[in-house]
Amino acid sequence: MESASELKRKIFKRYEEEPTGWQVYTAKDQYGHINTIFIHGKDVWFLKEEFINPYETIGVGVKDTLSASSIPIIKPNFGFRPLTKRMMIEIINAYEGKGSLKEIIKKVLNTNPLPLSDIRTPLIMEGPIMHTIQGIPSIVNKQEELDMKLRIELNNLINKKYPHLTTIYY
Repeated sequence: MESASELKRKIFKRYEEEPTGWQVYTAKDQYGHINTIFIHGKDVWFLKEEFINPYETIGVGVKDTLSASSIPIIKPNFGFRPLTKRMMIEIINAYEGKGSLKEIIKKVLNTNPLPLSDIRTPLIMEGPIMHTIQGIPSIVNKQEELDMKLRIELNNLINKKYPHLTTIYY
């Protein structure tokens, strides 16, 4: 088990090396924690985080391996895609009723994701990220057990570093 921030650094490094074939899922659990799953090939990372303030999270996570039969295939893949000035004008026009926003987004998502270090345009599109209200479907054996371990570890971390978030004020 590692800190979520350390895992995100490793995931980002891997994305920079191999920007295609990524999937990202996120949902809040019943306790309000944010669950995020990153999938790339057979590798999967499970993160559980809590917002400390509007700009900062604290969390824990683990890396695991998927069997070939449990890898969900969702298209288009997650990634960062450059937005040209022309595309931004098309998006603005679509908001004003002069075009189809759906078609513009579809066109952008049909391009291959790039490493952030290779993007030179002033704007980028990130995604797609699959958000679910029902929670993230199970993709590995013992995912419920893993979720419980992550929740316990996250609660221990919050109690240690930010005890004021879990205590009652009198």
